[in-house]
Amino acid sequence: MYPMETLQKEVGRYIKEQVSQGRAVGELGHPDSPTVNLDRVSHKIMSLRESGSNFIGKAKILESTPMGKIASSLLDEGVMLGVSSRGVGSLRENQHGYKVVGEDFQLA
Repeated sequence: MYPMETLQKEVGRYIKEQVSQGRAVGELGHPDSPTVNLDRVSHKIMSLRESGSNFIGKAKILESTPMGKIASSLLDEGVMLGVSSRGVGSLRENQHGYKVVGEDFQLA
């Protein structure tokens, strides 16, 4: 479980340090590591905002990168691509047995 306060704080930091600086990029696929491999970059996060209990982002496919070309081709062929985020942080178990993300959570 992700406490909303933790997400709000971290998304704010991510927007300020990554998105607004043009540094928020993502890979094609979902690797195990939180580190973005620049040779696999397929898209750039253009915006991120809170919407109710969710966060909505907009991304631009980077058609000049090899993975961006693949993503673009898949989209052109009607493939519905999913998007997921990656992050690191501690977990604790609450009184109901659910794993709760700690305040040290960082979006990658």
